[in-house]
Amino acid sequence: MSSETPSHPPTEESPDTGRVTAFDVVLSEAEHWVEDSIHVIRSLEFDVVAGDPNFEAAVDQFGQKAEDLWTYLGETDRLTENENETFLLLSRRFHAVLRAYEQEEQRRRRRLISVSSRLRHGARTRQWQPLSTPSTSSQPSLV
Repeated sequence: MSSETPSHPPTEESPDTGRVTAFDVVLSEAEHWVEDSIHVIRSLEFDVVAGDPNFEAAVDQFGQKAEDLWTYLGETDRLTENENETFLLLSRRFHAVLRAYEQEEQRRRRRLISVSSRLRHGARTRQWQPLSTPSTSSQPSLV
């Protein structure tokens, strides 16, 4: 076992603490422990708990449940003070996630456009290469 891997999995009484993030944006400070072979992740900031035998799936599930809570609170007519604070917190964070996602998509599109542009204009990918000496021009023609 590596020195970073604990000899015993974290428990509810002695959980690991960390952050659940999306696009490098913190969704929540959280605790993680293993209970009956299930990875449990619980927010330290709002009422969301997720669990799955696979740790990465538990993290994904946590993110989805946090988004579901944000949506639910956004659709609720009357919020308690605590619910309103949670909604505002999640709103800031999910808007930051959306901005980060949009920036990543723009970078991805620019890379695709750049490659496409180079294929069309930069590198001559379609050329006529005569097998005999051209009679009228010494330049290869584009097809």
